[in-house]
Amino acid sequence: MQLKDARVLLTGATGGIGLALGKAFLQQGAKLIIVGRSIDKLESTCRTLTSLEQVESPSCAWEQLDFESADVEQQLQALQRKYPDINLIVHCAGVNGFGAAESLSIQTMDQMLLVNLRSVMLLNSRFIPHLRQQKDATIVHIGSTFGSIGYPGFSAYCATKFGLRGYSEALGRELADTDIHVVYVAPRATNTAMNAGVIDEMNRELKVAMDEPEKVAAQIVTAIQKNRLRLFIGWPEKFFIRINGLFAGMVDNALVKQLPVIRRYMAKISVY
Repeated sequence: MQLKDARVLLTGATGGIGLALGKAFLQQGAKLIIVGRSIDKLESTCRTLTSLEQVESPSCAWEQLDFESADVEQQLQALQRKYPDINLIVHCAGVNGFGAAESLSIQTMDQMLLVNLRSVMLLNSRFIPHLRQQKDATIVHIGSTFGSIGYPGFSAYCATKFGLRGYSEALGRELADTDIHVVYVAPRATNTAMNAGVIDEMNRELKVAMDEPEKVAAQIVTAIQKNRLRLFIGWPEKFFIRINGLFAGMVDNALVKQLPVIRRYMAKISVY
């Protein structure tokens, strides 16, 4: 896909991989529309993105979109009317949740399901008819290594990311006879605020490699440009995904060895 003059609708642009992607899209000459719940964060992000020195005439607009609002359908309709020519949707919004399965609150479960899965399906379902009108359109789902490997302490997060991977695969096959490409990207642990605190400490003790958001964003941009349908980022993580698919017992045994460390960090998390 050609990103110059592409009309990009981006969720999760206010930090981490999303912010890095916003910068990368503008550097490629795309026109960016970022959406989210917090007006203050959206305004601040657009100011940051439009002040990029290495971007000539950056185009960044923001629109409030609250998937928890009772009038979300009206918000989506207004977005469609204002930006009927969007041809690239990138779902980067996501929330994490670390802790013992029995400590999960209803609010935490609902939040992960809403942000990581339901909002993606809702946004796509309302915009696919518009994307069909474009000569070349793409939908990008930002998943996770934990969308292929169930990991202790992340049971609910894994559930939403496994669901996103399945949804992305099914949607891609459903739209295979159209001009809409569906891309699934699975980053490994990334150095973002979502992994700060206890998770970051645990990753360091377990010697889990963490990528910088800019590195991840660069690979996502390349995948979009080359019309790749799947991208799994990181070695040996992408190898473990293949092993888990073929020999889950081997991964079980490997993770059991990590369990004492993981349990120690889970104990630092209260009911959430």
